[in-house]
Amino acid sequence: MALPAGTHLGCYEIVSQIGAGGMGEVYRARDLNLNRDVAVKVLLNLSTDPQRLRRFEQEARAAGSINHPNILAVYHMGTYEGAPYLVSELLEGDTLRQVIKRGPLPTRKVIDYGVQIANGLQAAHEKGIVHRDLKPENVFLTRDGRIKILDFGLAKLTQPEVSERGALTMTSVTEPGVVMGTVGYMSPEQVRGEHVDQRTDIFAFGAMLYEMLTGRPAFQHQTATESMTAILREDPPNILDIVPFLPIGIQRVVQRCIEKGPDQRFHSAADLAFALSSAADSPVSGQRPALAGAKKPGGKNWLVASGAVGLALVLAVVLLWPKVQRRVAAVAGKPEPVARATSDNVVPAKPENSAPVSVAAGVESKSANDSRVVGPRELTIPDAAAYLWFDPNTRQAMVWYSSSSGGNFRFFDGPGVDPQTGQRLSPVTPQFVADFTRRQSPTSVVQKPKPQNTPPRKARIAGGHDPGSDQLREDARLETMAQEGQMALNNEDYREAIDICAKVLNAAAGSQPCAAIHQHAAIKLAEQLVNEGAAYWEKGEFSKALRSAEKALELDPANKNAAKLKGLALRMKPQG
Repeated sequence: MALPAGTHLGCYEIVSQIGAGGMGEVYRARDLNLNRDVAVKVLLNLSTDPQRLRRFEQEARAAGSINHPNILAVYHMGTYEGAPYLVSELLEGDTLRQVIKRGPLPTRKVIDYGVQIANGLQAAHEKGIVHRDLKPENVFLTRDGRIKILDFGLAKLTQPEVSERGALTMTSVTEPGVVMGTVGYMSPEQVRGEHVDQRTDIFAFGAMLYEMLTGRPAFQHQTATESMTAILREDPPNILDIVPFLPIGIQRVVQRCIEKGPDQRFHSAADLAFALSSAADSPVSGQRPALAGAKKPGGKNWLVASGAVGLALVLAVVLLWPKVQRRVAAVAGKPEPVARATSDNVVPAKPENSAPVSVAAGVESKSANDSRVVGPRELTIPDAAAYLWFDPNTRQAMVWYSSSSGGNFRFFDGPGVDPQTGQRLSPVTPQFVADFTRRQSPTSVVQKPKPQNTPPRKARIAGGHDPGSDQLREDARLETMAQEGQMALNNEDYREAIDICAKVLNAAAGSQPCAAIHQHAAIKLAEQLVNEGAAYWEKGEFSKALRSAEKALELDPANKNAAKLKGLALRMKPQG
């Protein structure tokens, strides 16, 4: 029978009924002592089903022994007119089953919820508790995004008991040979009625992870017998057939969780949580080659071909641009314009028969008569602080520059090559803009160089040595190396990019482009090393995992996954 509102169970006053299930009825109640809302589960009609009482008490002992934010908190257990009741925290939100019914979850949410579930399982496993009935109905998502694991009614308890001699012994509530769980989420050893441990929960976790990503159960057929047979003998449909683009790390986590043999799965929920949290940084895979390469009449293969041709054209323009620029200059037969250098920036000279180029607060006016000019247009930047250097929407650079040995710069409105020096133009970076703005600031004191009795250029050339030309050649060499570093970064050859930029920075510590390339490549290479270390960890090669984590931290000390991997590997690495 239902309890009417106002019924008192000790200090708890029934407010309303929330629902009813196989284990009993659930009510919203008010804790009169602590002035808070709670949930009260009451088990009725005990005399007809003593097994329900056993499971009810088991749930109370299991959940009550765990204190973790991802496990339902149990406050009290008592009896009311012979019926036991359980008081727990009141949750508001939906079960994971209700969430999945609305469709597959985004990858970032799957990772977030999955890590929380794994952390809750680890807390239970550390207490010697195996849930054994993990499924979307027993996972609750609160309105603030917190995961709660529910219903430990089928949990396997291995609780310490004190014998007459005072020694600790372990007692198992259930026995091998009994099949317990929910079809579709049971592990193969559960289906066979064999001994189970924490890896049974990891199998169920993998089945839930698959379902969160695809919106479909991993093992579900028309009958329970067929579903159990599939768990024992079959793999679920390939996840890439349903969700074509997934981080490789997540695919590996799902596959390892649902391995048929317990020894092939993750050995602990802590390992699982780490692998899943690291999976967000792994590269995204495309569809399988057999699917992507299949030819279909009237299909979209022409898009792939046209994309490849377009990419080839872009690369050809970029690589051949210096030669084209020189050829255009030779055909025009006009001398290249000479820039007037100031102490802070470069003011470009105006070519003959061309309108001036003026820039103010990020607005440019270009010559209407200069349509014959090929390549980026040179800019004058009178006020760096007010200039619009970056696109406000994409934050991409809108200005490119070249530098000279005297610390002066020439600015352009697009990528390409400086027609005066032949240097490839570099996009400005936030650090470069900050430094340039500081130099151009009126508060900065610029000292004019004192005139020196320097021999004329012709005389120095006649002497057989021109230090200025040597410096220009060195600048050009370093600029070429910086371009090679950028190409290596674009090609995801992060080690090569780091090596090249390290050489440039050793020769010219103030190279802004190379400093940015070096930092970016180091961060990306560190991510690769963490993924490599996670793979070693999964195979039990903890020494190699440790080396990968240490190398990643050398490159990027702020990489949290590398620090976590190092800590785990140090704990598992054989001593001595």
